[in-house]
Amino acid sequence: MSVAQSSPPHRAVVEHLVRQAVYARLGRPLPRAAAALVTFTASGLAHNLLAVALSRRVNPFVTVWFTLYGVVAVVGEALGMDLSRFPGPARVAVNLAYLAGCYLLVSPLLP
Repeated sequence: MSVAQSSPPHRAVVEHLVRQAVYARLGRPLPRAAAALVTFTASGLAHNLLAVALSRRVNPFVTVWFTLYGVVAVVGEALGMDLSRFPGPARVAVNLAYLAGCYLLVSPLLP
């Protein structure tokens, strides 16, 4: 199981909607990696739109963060990373480290 396949269970509904609306439709005309990256970006954009609606400020932070995390997921899969052999807490720790690393790289965009 790659980082792209090991998201927390509480995200199942949003993940299903994004997968159906974006990934499933792009998976046919685009290579899997490209479809995954566009899906991560679309999810970030959706989260960004919600943030803009709530804060009334435009900031690309979430979209860029999700896109970078998508790049990490795609690269990890391309390199054959498989987290499924690790226990659940270890997979959570790895994913949190990826998220934190991506956050730190993108944090200069924060207001």
